Amino acid sequence: MSTLFPNSKIVGAQYVALSSEEWRKMGTTEVTKADTSDRNGVRENTLLDPAMGCTSGHNTVCKTCENISCMCVGHFGITELSEPVFNPTYLNAVMMVLRYVCHSCACVNANIPPAECNRILSLKSSNARLACTKKHCKTDLCVHCKEPQLRWKTKKKDGLVLLHGDRHVQAKEILELFERISTVDARLLGFEETGTQPANMLIKVMPIPPNSIRPQIIKESGARGENELTHRYSDALREATRLGEDKDTGKGVTTGRMNALQYFTAVCNDSTMPCPKNVTPHVRKASKGLRNRLESKDGDVRGRCMGKRVDFSARSVITPDPSLLPDEVAVPIQIVENQFFPMTVCNERVRRHLQKLVDQVGQERVHGARHLHKWPENRHIDLKVCGGKVKKHLQIGDVVDVCIDEDSCVQFNRQPTLHNLGIMGHRVRPWTNKTLGMNDATATAYNADHDGDEMNIHTPQSEEAHAEITCMNPSAHTVSIITSTPVIYPVQDTILGTWSLFSELTDLTVENASHLIASIQDTTPLVSNHHVSEFKSGTQVFSLILPEVFNFEWDDPWMRVVGGQVQPGSSIDKSSLCSGAGSLVHKIFMLFGPKTVELFCFNAQKLAAATLQIRVASFGPETIKQPQHLRDLGRDIMAEAEEEVKNLVERSRANDLVLLPGLDRPQTLEFMINEALNKFIDKAAERAGVLLDEGNTFRRIIEAKSRASKVNITQTMIGLFQQNIGGKRLKQGFTGRVMCDGPKFDCNPKNRGFVSQGYAQGLNPKQFSQHCMAGISGLISTSVGTSDIGYTQRRLMTGMEGIKVNENLAVTDSGGRGIQFSYGGNSFHPARETLQPLWCVTTPKGELIKKVLSPLPKRERKLLGSGSEPEGPEDVIAWELKTLIDGRKWLQNCSPPCVKLQSAVNIPWIIDALEEGPEPQNLDFALENAGYRQAFFEHINELLPPDPAQHENDAKCGFEILVVQNTCWAKVRKLSRHSLHTLWEKIMEEFNMSVCEPGSMVGNWSASSVGKPCTQMTLNTFHAAGNRAGSMNGGINKMKEIINVAKTTMCPTLCIFLKLGWFDNLEKVQEAKSLIECVMLKDICGHSEIIVGLLEKDVEWVTLWELMNDVQNVKSESENQCVARICINSSSLTKLDKCVDDVCAAVRDQTPNVRAVGIDSHPNEPDSAVILVWEEGANSDQASKMEHIVLTKTMVSGVEGVRSVVAERRPITVADMELGVIDSKEFVLVAEGNNVLGVCALPFVDGRRTFTTDVHVMASTFGIEAAMESIDREMCNELAQHSLSINSKHTSMLSESMTYLGTVQSITRFGINHGKGGEIRSTIAKGAFEETCDMFAESAQHSIKDVIGGNITDAVFFGRKIRAGTGFSDVIVNIDNIEKWCHDDNFGKEVLLWEGAPTLLPKGGWTELSRLTMPPPPPMGPPPARRSEVKTVPEDLLRFLDNFSSMQ
Repeated sequence: MSTLFPNSKIVGAQYVALSSEEWRKMGTTEVTKADTSDRNGVRENTLLDPAMGCTSGHNTVCKTCENISCMCVGHFGITELSEPVFNPTYLNAVMMVLRYVCHSCACVNANIPPAECNRILSLKSSNARLACTKKHCKTDLCVHCKEPQLRWKTKKKDGLVLLHGDRHVQAKEILELFERISTVDARLLGFEETGTQPANMLIKVMPIPPNSIRPQIIKESGARGENELTHRYSDALREATRLGEDKDTGKGVTTGRMNALQYFTAVCNDSTMPCPKNVTPHVRKASKGLRNRLESKDGDVRGRCMGKRVDFSARSVITPDPSLLPDEVAVPIQIVENQFFPMTVCNERVRRHLQKLVDQVGQERVHGARHLHKWPENRHIDLKVCGGKVKKHLQIGDVVDVCIDEDSCVQFNRQPTLHNLGIMGHRVRPWTNKTLGMNDATATAYNADHDGDEMNIHTPQSEEAHAEITCMNPSAHTVSIITSTPVIYPVQDTILGTWSLFSELTDLTVENASHLIASIQDTTPLVSNHHVSEFKSGTQVFSLILPEVFNFEWDDPWMRVVGGQVQPGSSIDKSSLCSGAGSLVHKIFMLFGPKTVELFCFNAQKLAAATLQIRVASFGPETIKQPQHLRDLGRDIMAEAEEEVKNLVERSRANDLVLLPGLDRPQTLEFMINEALNKFIDKAAERAGVLLDEGNTFRRIIEAKSRASKVNITQTMIGLFQQNIGGKRLKQGFTGRVMCDGPKFDCNPKNRGFVSQGYAQGLNPKQFSQHCMAGISGLISTSVGTSDIGYTQRRLMTGMEGIKVNENLAVTDSGGRGIQFSYGGNSFHPARETLQPLWCVTTPKGELIKKVLSPLPKRERKLLGSGSEPEGPEDVIAWELKTLIDGRKWLQNCSPPCVKLQSAVNIPWIIDALEEGPEPQNLDFALENAGYRQAFFEHINELLPPDPAQHENDAKCGFEILVVQNTCWAKVRKLSRHSLHTLWEKIMEEFNMSVCEPGSMVGNWSASSVGKPCTQMTLNTFHAAGNRAGSMNGGINKMKEIINVAKTTMCPTLCIFLKLGWFDNLEKVQEAKSLIECVMLKDICGHSEIIVGLLEKDVEWVTLWELMNDVQNVKSESENQCVARICINSSSLTKLDKCVDDVCAAVRDQTPNVRAVGIDSHPNEPDSAVILVWEEGANSDQASKMEHIVLTKTMVSGVEGVRSVVAERRPITVADMELGVIDSKEFVLVAEGNNVLGVCALPFVDGRRTFTTDVHVMASTFGIEAAMESIDREMCNELAQHSLSINSKHTSMLSESMTYLGTVQSITRFGINHGKGGEIRSTIAKGAFEETCDMFAESAQHSIKDVIGGNITDAVFFGRKIRAGTGFSDVIVNIDNIEKWCHDDNFGKEVLLWEGAPTLLPKGGWTELSRLTMPPPPPMGPPPARRSEVKTVPEDLLRFLDNFSSMQ
């Protein structure tokens, strides 16, 4: 578009179905011949008419627009059909119109009052008008002409056939009907006056696509063939010609000819249309129509517009290379020679460099210049072919394609790219190998291993892309935005080597110390003040690679670093070294930046490799040899398992098992056996690691946590133990057996998948078969679920692609609708956040006051609070104490109390890295510290305005409270004045770096952060095959259910919280359980039967019942009636505190047409209550049905729909104003069901905390905010159950994006394209996701106008810069001001921008701007245009740009 219309910009798109007259005006030629040329080779009026665009050759000229083939987009032709036909794209729309329009008078068959009609017509939304009209429409009789309305239907099996009743209706009759529909009626049906009309949805004039859409096919022999789409239109034209000839000769329009024309015109659009009888298709079925070319993943929209194959890329197998830095990639020479980057000659320095490369072409050189693009001649020269013939010197504006070289930046990618770290920028290191080399520190981020994995590199093709890639280096993304923990760190061998350095090299020799120190990069300055003999332990050597001023503390295992020196007795493992939150890698990255952590990881790898050369770690037969004590352990466990199963079976036979909720006796027994057997692997694992020798490599690896776990020792050396499929033991599917041997229905562990031998000992055939059953199950689950979860990830990315941070740091969608006032509540980047304790909340009040005031002398403590404003140091300390106490109260009132805060700027870490003064500071130091803090708070309020949703009486936000508690005078008084200044400078710097930048695609962050763990769960099902925790399918299905917002929840659950006085009292908890659990009549029924009349043993008590209730007709009415006799255990009624009269009343309420009488204790049946239920005139079948309804529908006690109530004891954090917070436990009732309203109505239930997992019930009961929290809570709980954790910002962003429109929107095909979210998405965005042609057709039917705005799909489709990320802001250059600046040194203090331009420059003007990292200037091409005038570039400006480029 930019090539055709250089001065135009697409701002919107309107979709309409053109009328026949509009097509006649648009068509450049009328196609009357079905061939591609006549006998003389003339192509006019044929399917290859030159008026429809160029047909062949790169230099041919279009007859219509007179452009060459590469500039001509083509032009439509038309052909007049002798009879109108149906358009299959609009068939559903045609049926809709026929359904609501009278076929006689062509009026909308609706009786709409005038006022209501005017209201409907005033609605702007076409879908809203149609929905309102449907409510008034009649279907049986026309309200205007009183004609009966028959049903319309289609028969697609016989082609496009419409039936009105039983009559076959042709398109011509429908077209005549649609042409009579008035404009008002058309608007009522959702059409627009100036857009598509009902008659436009039928084809009278058939458009012929341009020649560019139907390019000729060049065969291997050089001959040209016609496109299959051309053959489709040729068939349609032949049938149209034959039908026209029949009409001209008087034969008339036959049904056969009409069906053939309808079919051949329809398959031009959709080749999947069924062929009617007596019609022979001329083109093979596999050829595609226009619709088939647009749809599907390989279609033109998704396959060519939204994605395509790329040049300047390479692919190879990856191999590890520890000599590379984490941000480097080793690239084979063969790839380097074929990957090049265009460099523009923009100044003399660049010209000399490129001229040298051009002159060296043809010499023995590995890489250099490849192509030359001369400007302004627009010539392309291949230097490899004719480089020696090029004598002309380079000029400003020429472009040279230069091969990538040392330190060139490329993108490195491994598919599937599940998150933003799946593709990062690396510096090139050419090497002679055939593989791509990488540092293993980035393997975790790429989810890569070295078992044949392949990865890609992509070379940037613009200065902007190159500048962005430099910001994508791995060291800058050490911390993941998903988990807020390090994701780029040393792995496996490095972890083992570091652990060995700490734990095993405690007494170094001089030779070993020299070997270790020599492995560190730049060792000379590190040991300049030390002698090698001073290094006695590995921890001393490790201290050399730590920053000098660095403090670190870790509890498990114990490790201390003070002043950059590791303290004696310290230990290290994977969690403290790199993977945990607050680990060494994490803290170094946050305090010292990416370059320091990159060097630390590199040196740690080198040091670990040198350590493993001293303390070798290797595997062999001796490593996994099973000692005698491990054999004895396996034998003991097997005997214990058999005994445990035997005891459970005996208890079941003795009826001594307590049935679990929702399970019968066999299911309870099987569940308890499986749970018991699964515990043995944990018991064995606890002892196996200790029983191995200390020098065993297996044990060393596990203790270092570099790989594997104690379970792997158990499975290798002792036994595999219980094999599970879907969390259950192997099923007895082989006629009551797992396999063909053993007795039927045997519970013995050996016959149900309990494998007592390990891999080292070997498995017998039976054990191997049982183990393979679990393995096959995991393999199938992975292969089947991968595509499913991939589609889920695609839905997430599509549904949230337009969500980003706006200029005012609010989160909005692509239409500008607000989702969050600030991203995550604090606008902090997830990768910059850490979980920080709020000791002002957890500390008792007395200790809090003492901690804040203890450094203050007693005399000054009396002066606290003497002034209303913090003027003196005492008032400052008083203000700090009051702020902490108020904040403590506010945070304790949260539910649950907030004791830790996920926030940026970890001040204790910063203070640990600062030097202390010689002695504690005096009180004046508090004033200075308060001044810094006040300036910082003013900066916060200026950058992050207060949340409008926050109550004005609330205390300071959590972040400000965190700052106050960590910077109070008692915490900073030991710092020097210089350190205090450095502290606040670092706090300000960290804060500015932590604020999420405008344009950040937080929606895609959240989508990938939720989708990646789900994908990983699917891939892990194979690796976890047989493990009791390996059933990930439940978690995946649950995540899909949450995202889909299914109407029917798989297993709705109620979590019932009790009020104070109930939740910690077991007796009251049992009472609450009995009052809540729904008990149906069938649950307490002993037995029931259908009898005729009364039994003799019932006559006596029925007579007595008549006397007591003053009723005389019970016996007479029940004679010769089918009566349901229900017997109930009297003790069950007693436990429920109910009597028979209550049950009878419940029966009559449930089924009003029946009679029910009963007795609490039957005289002839002890401990039994009897109820007689009958319905007058009911036969035996009706009585049986009535009995079933009474038993299953009659509720005796409890809350309706609440079943299987179980009491669980859960931890709870209770706030106490004096003691801080108290960790306690409470009873929580968990039940099946979703009747949260009925439960919350009970007086002892805490309705503020009680919830159900059914999102729709939460939305309808408590509102949309409760539904949002429910979605967030369910996702977090499901991920936590599978030991997966992500930053809470991502789950909250997903839940808010599903609810911010006021209703719960699913992230499905319907929710994205048809729900409320679809209203703000453009047609292109919806069509690029799914239902491409349906979305375009629906928009054309309603004449939709789309504004091409900030949606990513729109930008990609039209080839625009995406208004997000680095493309979110524009750089506006004022040529006049730059010219003045070049002549006047004083100019620039107040930079004047164009009218309406955003003032985003620093306060220092151009002086401050020059300090920023700026990309190289663009090439000096034609002078830039400003508004409507063109100004020349001054020589001073050229000189300034030249100097600037030289500095770069």
